[in-house]
Amino acid sequence: SFIAKYDKGLIFQTEDGNYKMRFRIRGQFRATINDPEEGLVSTNFSVQRLRLQWDGNAFKPWFLYTLQLSPIDSNILRDLYFTAAYQKEIAPRVGQWKVPYNREELNSSGALQLVERSIVNDEFGLGRDRGVAVLGG
Repeated sequence: SFIAKYDKGLIFQTEDGNYKMRFRIRGQFRATINDPEEGLVSTNFSVQRLRLQWDGNAFKPWFLYTLQLSPIDSNILRDLYFTAAYQKEIAPRVGQWKVPYNREELNSSGALQLVERSIVNDEFGLGRDRGVAVLGG
């Protein structure tokens, strides 16, 4: 049997809990109007961020996946990783995701207090990388 609902994203799942997919979309847009005292008015519209994200579990409730795409960037794939969280204390992960280096980088751009990250983050942030990790908690 199949369940569809909305809870912080559009969710599709089976009743047995073995398959679950949540789809989320987030965009950040900028519109500017330049109205000088003399001359023509100019307007501009740009898409600063556009994120499409799918996450959930497959085959078993403990086999988790995340896929995040950014169709407006030159590198469309942002995150793709799989986590085997069979035991919460030791959960291996493989794929591509944010390098856990600094807090500002780990926070989602939607959760920032200011519109953009700091200039220092551009220099010292490690961004995303492929690899293997062992998580726990």
